Amino acid sequence: MAATGQGYDALTFTIKGPEAASVSLELQTQANCEANTTEYTSSYFTVDGLTGQTQTVSVPLSVWTDANLDAVVGIIFYGFSAGLTGTDKVWQMDNIILQCSTPGKRSDSQ
Repeated sequence: MAATGQGYDALTFTIKGPEAASVSLELQTQANCEANTTEYTSSYFTVDGLTGQTQTVSVPLSVWTDANLDAVVGIIFYGFSAGLTGTDKVWQMDNIILQCSTPGKRSDSQ
């Protein structure tokens, strides 16, 4: 997906995890959208300090400075930590979307 070329500038999701927990994200990209290969390059980012309550997190795509944001092929959530107490391991996620922060910025042609 040509994320930035389509006007997307953030990955937004709703999450509930243990207080003070973290979750890591892996962004998988290729050299271009026409690449006929299963090979990809991985870039990483960690969301720290979850509240223990349901919250909306918005990660600017610009945090992946070394990634080709115009050839995104996968987004992986991993590394769900145990949090403050170490015993609460319940996680909930919903509404995972690529978002346009600026209204009207996204191009609808694909």
